[in-house]
Amino acid sequence: MDMGVRRALTHAVTYQAMAALSAGPARRRLNSPVWFLAVVVMLASCLCRCGTAVSMWPLRRGQSVVALEAGGPVVNVFGIQSPIPYPVARFRYGVTDRLNVYAGGHLLMPAFGDAAMDAGASYHFLDQAGWRPCLGVGAGAIGLVEFDGGGGTVFLPQLELTASYLRPNHSLSYFGVHTLYQLRPRFYMTYSPYVGHNFSVGRKLSVDFEMKWYAAYERARPRAVIYSLPIANHGGLGIAAGVNYHFGGWYR
Repeated sequence: MDMGVRRALTHAVTYQAMAALSAGPARRRLNSPVWFLAVVVMLASCLCRCGTAVSMWPLRRGQSVVALEAGGPVVNVFGIQSPIPYPVARFRYGVTDRLNVYAGGHLLMPAFGDAAMDAGASYHFLDQAGWRPCLGVGAGAIGLVEFDGGGGTVFLPQLELTASYLRPNHSLSYFGVHTLYQLRPRFYMTYSPYVGHNFSVGRKLSVDFEMKWYAAYERARPRAVIYSLPIANHGGLGIAAGVNYHFGGWYR
């Protein structure tokens, strides 16, 4: 790749997209396809929680899951209406029957000269009983490091609350809300409710489908990256999907 293009990508990914976050909706659209694509990718990793929920039904002690997930808000990229195909590989482990930890690698970011990962933990404080769902809270952070350029870093804390129902037909329904926080150069927060379903396709394999209302309280227009499916001109709907391999069996 041409070094000038690589510098533009790196600068766009680590600074321009974060400036867009800091300012909220942008006042004008970017005029370069390369910059536009870089900002779309960065917004997928920062403005949105990548992949599916991490605080759905708990893994039991000693259980673990390896997941490959992709998705994001539906946007117009060069005339194509599509969810952002942002891939994440993630590992979850059951420390106890209620406490889980996780770590994920963002697979597309190295193409832009950056490394990105997320890590954290979830705790399930209420068990399912009849119509009462299992409730879990997740806390973690996304970290980004620019390794092809100035060595800049970005640290973004995130929280989520998820209610889930384990069904007798080997499936799991859940809904919740995710928040992500930018601490500097000025405080900024995104708020995104979601609903999803996990299907068991064997003792050790399952698939996730999740729909999310990204940045629900932000106006959809005008902004740098225009969401294709806003609700009442706020935020935008998106889709994520994942494939999971369960060590120690499916949820129980």
